[in-house]
Amino acid sequence: MKRSHGAATILVLLLVYAAIDDITTDHATSFRVEYALLMGAAAWLFFVATRLVRQRHFVLGGLSILAIAAAAWGQRAIGPGVNGSNAALAGWRPEYSAVIAGYLWFWLLAIVLLAAGRSRTPLPHDRLDPPVDSLPHLSA
Repeated sequence: MKRSHGAATILVLLLVYAAIDDITTDHATSFRVEYALLMGAAAWLFFVATRLVRQRHFVLGGLSILAIAAAAWGQRAIGPGVNGSNAALAGWRPEYSAVIAGYLWFWLLAIVLLAAGRSRTPLPHDRLDPPVDSLPHLSA
């Protein structure tokens, strides 16, 4: 993965925060722009997750896909007037944890991508098979 993917993911996460903040604290009747932004963010994060899987980072990519699915499921509980104090009064719902966990996961992943790009070290592989070059060659 490129370092720019980590930087772009951070930008996307800041926009996600702004959209969720607007949805939960604003008194508007429609949040089309914010929900469109969240859909675009999900598309970008899914792109990053699938790139990780294609590059054989199965754990990072798989957890990222799981985080997207969990946040998409949990998003149904996020709406106007839902914030920390209201959620505490109404009772904590599992959906809140799903959204927060997904959001925090992608912050962690963005930092890992930035660090891997800066140090020019590859991400830790969780390959199931060894590279072909490391296999002993059989002579006939």
